[in-house]
Amino acid sequence: MTLTTLGDLTSHFMLRRHNVALRTEMQRLSQELATGETANPIRHLTGDYAILADIEQRMVGNAAYRQARAEASTTTDAMQGALGGLQDMTVGLASSLMTTSDSGLLASGRVAADQARETLDRAVSLLNTRVAGRALFAGNEVAMPAMADAETIMADLRVSVAGMTTSAQIGAALDAWFNTPGGGFDTVAYVGSDMSVPPFRVAEGESVSLDLRADHAALRQSLKPIALAALAGDATLDMATRNAIYRAAGDQLFQAQDGLTALRADLGVTQARLEETGVRLASEKLALEGSRSGLLSVDPYDTATRLQEVQFNLESLYTLTVRMSRLSLTEYM
Repeated sequence: MTLTTLGDLTSHFMLRRHNVALRTEMQRLSQELATGETANPIRHLTGDYAILADIEQRMVGNAAYRQARAEASTTTDAMQGALGGLQDMTVGLASSLMTTSDSGLLASGRVAADQARETLDRAVSLLNTRVAGRALFAGNEVAMPAMADAETIMADLRVSVAGMTTSAQIGAALDAWFNTPGGGFDTVAYVGSDMSVPPFRVAEGESVSLDLRADHAALRQSLKPIALAALAGDATLDMATRNAIYRAAGDQLFQAQDGLTALRADLGVTQARLEETGVRLASEKLALEGSRSGLLSVDPYDTATRLQEVQFNLESLYTLTVRMSRLSLTEYM
């Protein structure tokens, strides 16, 4: 009978190899027990990775769409807030201008002109609103402001109405300045792009266009009477002309409310659509996560049982290692 014996060094390497294997297995099972998912998807799926790859690709797409929808929603909300602030200001100024024109008081007229000048400052600031470093109303030129500052606008308007002394003349000059293509508004006031920002792709086959720019006709019609009222503070104008300008500006501001309301209504529809898309994307995310979990999930009872077995084997290996390290010639004999 032939006896096969192992030397001390060989025994040491065998024990060490078993130790590493058992510790690796215990770490894997511990991870699976904690996460509920397999640590080795390829072995768990017996090499059929196609379904999992498809699910994970769709999850990446879903995450991208959710990010785009969130950006679009933030932009839309900010636009809605800016237009709401502009509408509130114009309504308040319109009421003040109508009251001033009826009173005929010089002091009230000066206050109204100052209020109009301040309102123009605030309106320009709202149209230059930025979110995450991107201008909202500047079209595709998101790094630049949409509007020149109010002082620059007023300076060019004063040049346009220089020497005019009647409400009709000044009103006609402002109509031309604001509404003529290539006129003062296009060359001085609006400094954004004439191209709209690209649509947000918020879902598969679904895009949202937020192409509202500060040169929109409804916004021009809101800014024009504000500037008109601000020009009424010119000291060269008589009281009757000033009151006529205040009344005309007040009437125009009230008429401009329909345009602002229509813009806000359109944005409201977009907000509701983005909200619905967000709910749908969130549901899709949960469904994809459930499908992925179903493919990679492990039986917790079976995993715990195997973990106990590995722990027992590891403890037995430690005991054997200790006994072998104490082995002496006397004990061997």
